[in-house]
Amino acid sequence: MIKFFYKVIFVIFTSYLAAFAKDYIKIVNKSTNFQEQCSQNFNIDLGISNLTTNQPITIDSIVIANPHYKIQYKLTELPFVLTPASLKEQLIQVNFNQNLDYNLNFLVYYTINNWHQSFVENSIINIEFVYNDLYDNFTQNKVSLELKSALASYLSTHTAYTYKEARQYMFGSIDNVDGWVECVYTGRKLQTTTIPDVNTTHFNNEHTWPQSMGADYEPPKSDLYHMYPTDETANTKRGDYPFGFVKSNIMWSESGSMLGKDENGAIVFEPRDVHKGNVARSLFYFATAYNNPYNYLNSQEKTLRQWMNIDTVDNRERKRNSDIAALQGKRNPFIDHPEFIDRIYSISTNEDFPAIPQLFVQQQVNISSFFLKENEPYKLFLSNNGNSTIIIDSISLENTGNEQLVNNYQNITNYTLNTDTTIAINVYFADNYQNNQQKSNLIIYYNGNSQIKVNFKELYFNAVTEKDNLQNISIYPNPSNNYTYLIIPGSISTNSIKQIVLYNSFGEEVKDNFSFSMEDNSSIRLEYNLQSNYYFVRLQVKNQFITLPLIISK
Repeated sequence: MIKFFYKVIFVIFTSYLAAFAKDYIKIVNKSTNFQEQCSQNFNIDLGISNLTTNQPITIDSIVIANPHYKIQYKLTELPFVLTPASLKEQLIQVNFNQNLDYNLNFLVYYTINNWHQSFVENSIINIEFVYNDLYDNFTQNKVSLELKSALASYLSTHTAYTYKEARQYMFGSIDNVDGWVECVYTGRKLQTTTIPDVNTTHFNNEHTWPQSMGADYEPPKSDLYHMYPTDETANTKRGDYPFGFVKSNIMWSESGSMLGKDENGAIVFEPRDVHKGNVARSLFYFATAYNNPYNYLNSQEKTLRQWMNIDTVDNRERKRNSDIAALQGKRNPFIDHPEFIDRIYSISTNEDFPAIPQLFVQQQVNISSFFLKENEPYKLFLSNNGNSTIIIDSISLENTGNEQLVNNYQNITNYTLNTDTTIAINVYFADNYQNNQQKSNLIIYYNGNSQIKVNFKELYFNAVTEKDNLQNISIYPNPSNNYTYLIIPGSISTNSIKQIVLYNSFGEEVKDNFSFSMEDNSSIRLEYNLQSNYYFVRLQVKNQFITLPLIISK
């Protein structure tokens, strides 16, 4: 779970409509097409408006809070400043490879510059991702056992051939390139256009799913999706051993393929890297189509899932898939969409994904006294990023031993938070100008025996006269690239500065690639080699602290 810091938030809660708070930005989805083709980059156009009339606002970052199934996205022009009452469009380039209806839950992090206070606003966009191929008809929005059942139903019948016919197709066209066939294990090639004589050519036909393990009858025996041409010796060495990574006791090897023992001491066969993925996709196909006979896949599935990534689908495998489909009438789904494997917990068993609720909440929130004086509520977002329902039992305020910063909050009890859902509660604060150490902890109890603690800590000290003095410290230039200066007013001695710490926008201290040096009595040079983003520079002057925002833009 990602931890987000330095962001303080509030939302209009559907169950608590009486609690309203002021919004400082407005997010509008300006895209009009809510159906997109998978595996293609497309842009989501967010219009972000500064609703204030006198406060510049910096848009720090945008995060997708529920990045399931390897969704990828890329942002441009961040951070950027919104002048008062202005609007700017932000393009988010998204790439997704699953045909699912997806609630893209965007969290937009922003800072009101003059208050030095960070916030989050939420925007949810529902997009239907489709393949635009035959699979949409029976796999759209299906996952786990339901998806596996749909694939099995699709593969339950196909045009079958005799073993001799299948071998002729394999040697004569399917695996024949310009009159040559190649052993998938050793790379040895044979010139032929027909079924070779094994006694003279020493070339044979490999059943990736061994005949002795359930491929000894029709139609699986002649199913071309798991048949490959092989060198006779390699074919014999493989036998009906399961596939795996060879770690010791190598008994045979050639061109990267080998027979030996895995890490558990079992004898396994490991094909060369260029065929590992083909093996995995062939076995996943066979197990789905023929219900995993003899449970042969069980001990291999974990390794085969790794091989899917080691050897991804190439153009040769795609052509082979199409050529076989032209004969058998059905395609191998794991070649067309290898990402299906990510939506199925187990091919070899009927196990489902374990129920894992994931409650995402900021676990540290730093409050600026600039904002506290405005007496505005904050939005604290709660998201369920897991795959099962969360029941929020209650929320309580913990006594930290310090003077409490939180004086009121929106308590909820027995609230159902569905997966991929985000809600928020209002949190209110009481600022004591004579106390710069106010802290509070909110504890969120959920699912009977789980909890998350959110720490609220005052970001600025509140002694008015000293604060007015320290607020004269400034950063120039800001934004900057590799260095900037802290400009120190004459009323503050540089000798009284005890510490300078840099934090990133998540509240994590930046120690690497950051240094500072005293230039003279009026400035301190900060040097860094960091990525473009929003940062905080925290100074300790005697026993007081001040934190200033820093934008690095390259």
